[in-house]
Amino acid sequence: MRNRILLSLFLLASFFLFLHPIDSGDFFHHIITGRFIMEHGSLPYNDTFTFSAYGKPWTAHSWGSGLLYYLVYQLAGIPGVTVFFAALGVATVGFLLLLAKKYTQLSTFIYAFVCLAGLLLSLYWPSRPLVWASLLSCVLLFLLSMYKKYHYVLPVFFFVWGLLYGSSSLLGIAMLGLFLLSKKDHWTKKNLLIFVLSFGTSCLNGYGLRSVFFGLFDSSSLQSQDWFPIYTVVGQQMLPAVTYRILGYSVWVALVIVLLLQVYRNHKQFFKNHVFESLLVVGILAPFLSFRYLPLVPIVSLPFIFLSAQLLTKKMTRVMAWTIAAVCLVFFLIRFSHYPTGVGIQDERSLTDVVRFMKQYRIVGNVFVSQDLGSYVSWTMPESKVFYDTRDDLFTKTAVFRDLTAVTTGSVPITQLLDRYEATIVIGRPNPLFHPLTKSPRWKIIYFKDNYFVAVRR
Repeated sequence: MRNRILLSLFLLASFFLFLHPIDSGDFFHHIITGRFIMEHGSLPYNDTFTFSAYGKPWTAHSWGSGLLYYLVYQLAGIPGVTVFFAALGVATVGFLLLLAKKYTQLSTFIYAFVCLAGLLLSLYWPSRPLVWASLLSCVLLFLLSMYKKYHYVLPVFFFVWGLLYGSSSLLGIAMLGLFLLSKKDHWTKKNLLIFVLSFGTSCLNGYGLRSVFFGLFDSSSLQSQDWFPIYTVVGQQMLPAVTYRILGYSVWVALVIVLLLQVYRNHKQFFKNHVFESLLVVGILAPFLSFRYLPLVPIVSLPFIFLSAQLLTKKMTRVMAWTIAAVCLVFFLIRFSHYPTGVGIQDERSLTDVVRFMKQYRIVGNVFVSQDLGSYVSWTMPESKVFYDTRDDLFTKTAVFRDLTAVTTGSVPITQLLDRYEATIVIGRPNPLFHPLTKSPRWKIIYFKDNYFVAVRR
């Protein structure tokens, strides 16, 4: 009974850890994808939301997530969507605890590590399909820990993964392949069929291989802190939130290295007996390929941690448990002091006022707006088209991106860009970039409130 109460309190605390207001423009391009599917009864294969890339082929590799978000929105609104994202975080922590029970007996030491994993995940839990990669990786590791019992479930599991977040299902396929290769008795005809079927079902997403391999061919340099390697991110001017994520990653890697050295010195046979878990722990280097893999680090290294915990001396276990508890306390304070908690959309009031003004005066047209707000405008004002949004694959390495770069670097005035692409409305915040608008006889500012302005072509 006591354990159940502690578990309930642990999961309840996890819920508030993952309860973030929506702060990502990416979320809105996914939910408008869901709205498009419901309204048209088909997947989108071409862009219909922007006027700079209108008609260009587009792969909605996470359309299942967008559809799910839209259905949740229909039932409970935006607050319900934020609660849904928090519930996904709780489910992730729950599967980590289930995974721990499969590898070792739960103890204070294990709870401390899972608590730290939850804290680090909560620092990078955006309102995007990216969170599915974390949850589904946990579920996959849990299924693999009972492979003989649940191997037949894997093709269905990868079918669902392919629908929700097709471009990350390749990570799961790689983990499955690594699991089968690491055990000689597993690479049989039966298991080979399971592997082939799992890969095949992940491609049954409406876009086929284009969805599964999307992440390998998407050179999304517009969001460098998301896509670029971690050492590149460290070299940039970072927001405090990003700095704390990197700090958390560094602490986790340091703890794993201590365990690795301890096991290597005293239990070398461990690596032969647990090949899969030993290879999986190499995943702590994933952020050196891309910063967006940061949430996977605690997940892929936990099986090794669970197993190695049984090999530590009581003194070592005690020291590490207290160390992790202290680290958890620090990151708990960081989480609630530097990251927002709550439901709804972050800083929505000012945006709502702009949208209300636009609707009141029926201002419709081609809207130039910042990338992070592009999809929000498409969501709230579907009758208008935007210049660009967070679907980087539509714009990177195109004339649109080159023209925009010329404007942001000051080589070309923004009025020239607006003329070239026939923009009729500008929504933005005060910035030297927009100074030419105030001097141009072709543009008029008709709204200015709460640090937002609206300008229209005369």
